[in-house]
Amino acid sequence: MNTKTKIMGASCRYKEQILELAGLDLITISPGLLSQLANVDGIVLRKLPQSPKASVYKNEMPISKADFYTNLLTDECASELLSTGIEKFKTDAESLDKIIKGLIP
Repeated sequence: MNTKTKIMGASCRYKEQILELAGLDLITISPGLLSQLANVDGIVLRKLPQSPKASVYKNEMPISKADFYTNLLTDECASELLSTGIEKFKTDAESLDKIIKGLIP
């Protein structure tokens, strides 16, 4: 089975963390950090190599959707972190909408 994977950074709290992750496929950035990054002088250089192309893993076993959710829900840490992360993304998205609409300076 070929698995196409993208590497995404998340939960960055400081612009320096984001700058050190330059080169990731994706990164989530809060509105406050996005504003700080807009004021960075100079060129941001890629710090990380590009992600490798999708590869085939030996002994890779597909997992059903039901098994995935069972594993997720029985792992307290994973389910709590996922829920908290999604709620934070929602809050940040709402803040970003307000910034874009000019409701927040």
